[in-house]
Formats: sequence, C-alpha cells, structure tokens
Amino acid sequence: MLLLFLGLATAGLAWAGRPLSTDDAATAGAATCQAESWFQRAEGARDVVLAPACGLGDAVEVGLEWRFLGGDAGPGRMLSVGVKWVDPAWQWGPARFGLKAYGGREQSQGEGWHTANRGLVGLLSLELSAQWQLHLNFGEEYVHGPRQHQAHGHAALTWAPSEDWMFFGEALATRGQGGALQSLGLRRWILADRLGLDLTRGRVAGETGSGFWTAGVGWYGIGL
Repeated sequence: MLLLFLGLATAGLAWAGRPLSTDDAATAGAATCQAESWFQRAEGARDVVLAPACGLGDAVEVGLEWRFLGGDAGPGRMLSVGVKWVDPAWQWGPARFGLKAYGGREQSQGEGWHTANRGLVGLLSLELSAQWQLHLNFGEEYVHGPRQHQAHGHAALTWAPSEDWMFFGEALATRGQGGALQSLGLRRWILADRLGLDLTRGRVAGETGSGFWTAGVGWYGIGL
C-alpha cells in the first residue's frame, strides 16, 4: 500500500513545487526553467528523482521526471512527462485555476520499457493571506498494470512566516485505496525564491510501518 501511495504522490506529479506533492496553479514563467531533485526513503524502497521543468509562454509549462528506483523490488526506472496549463485569466479573486495532463513509462528489473500511467488533474490555489496558501488537486489516473482508473485528491496548506522559511501539511487520498497519505515538511530558502533545501516526513494513516521521508533541493528562475 505504501509503495502505491508514494507512486501516486510523485509519478507524473513531480513538478508540483517541492516539497509539495500537491501542485499549485502557477507555471515557471515564459522562457524560464527550474530543476528539482530529491531522495526518498521508505521501508523496502528508496528512490532518487530528477525533475526539470520549463515555461513555454506564461500559460504553459512542460516538465520531465526521471525516477531511479531501488529497494526490495530491485532496480527500476520511470520517466514521466507532464504539461500544465494555467491561463492568467483563470482567476477569481484570490483563487487561481489550472489543468495538468501527464503520462509515464517504466522499466523494471529484467524487463523492457512499458506504459505505466496517464492522468488529468484540476488545480486550485487560494491565497488566504500574505503568509498562508491552500492548494487543492482533483483528478483521475489510469494505471496500465492493473488496468484501473483511480480518482484521487490532494490538499496542502502552506505557511511562510518569512522569506527564508516555508512549512506545510499535506494529505493525499485515492478512492478505494484505504487511508490517506499524510505528511509534514519545511523548506529553507538559501537564496530567496531561487535556491531552496527541503525535508518532509510522512505516513499512510492507520498503516503500521508506513513512514517515509524525503530530502531535496530546488533551483528556480533559470533563464533560457
């Protein structure tokens, strides 16, 4: 169950703006790129992820995610591609809206590449105050292995008490898959809005031995 949730939290959703797995309704910006990388550890699993993304105009962002899998299941790899569309006109007061489509392929030990998943997600970001923001995602993913459609929802609340720090709480749920994945985390900006280090700790609600943690770095505002 934990590996299923971790896959949902990251596969195809990686350019959600570390340290969140919930995506925000914003793009990198025209002719601007970002690069994120993190290490993830759970019982029986450890992953390393590289996730660059670039803005094509102000409304469209294209992202890639390379995931290198390790642990009890043996080595593997996953490559995901996503396109996020956030039109500047999609705004109502403090609320911003967007859409994202994604798809991934994976390779397990001793096997060739095959299609893993594809999905469509609706995005909502709400600025509650200068320091607090709420992000909501609702979508459906098709997982090719079991040939299942999975409806899922993400919610994250962030607090930025200063320009150097950001803290968050997050929950991710999939219909019919038991308890939600819950996590807490923080980001320390080394260079304001440009270079940040982050750490998260999480678990699946009600599941013993489901703890996991991640540590990552993000570099933003890279001009083309």
